[in-house]
Amino acid sequence: PKFLDTYVRQEWESQDTINSITYIDISLQVKIVNVQSILLDTILVKENIIHPEDTSFLKQATFHGYWLNDYDPEKNTLTFNGNICKPDTDWCLFFNHIYNIETGALEFIIPEQDSDY
Repeated sequence: PKFLDTYVRQEWESQDTINSITYIDISLQVKIVNVQSILLDTILVKENIIHPEDTSFLKQATFHGYWLNDYDPEKNTLTFNGNICKPDTDWCLFFNHIYNIETGALEFIIPEQDSDY
């Protein structure tokens, strides 16, 4: 991850003292290579994943994680999972990227989330 110049700050008052925690935003470089060439080279930031109209969440959340979840040899795809979360809460946006190795297409999916969690 690369640390950005942006951050999320949480502030609260306790016993007449203002407390604050600052969380630095990050970007992640995703690079997929084979022996002969670079298949995908992109940088992910939360602003490219969250719809711009959801500014309330965007201002409070940080890019939390991104990982390779699955390789499907029949479809020739890689599936990545990621999340963007408001720090120290369960308020998160979970997303999937499906990369088609053959075509180079990168599909972005926000799966249905159970509201009970």
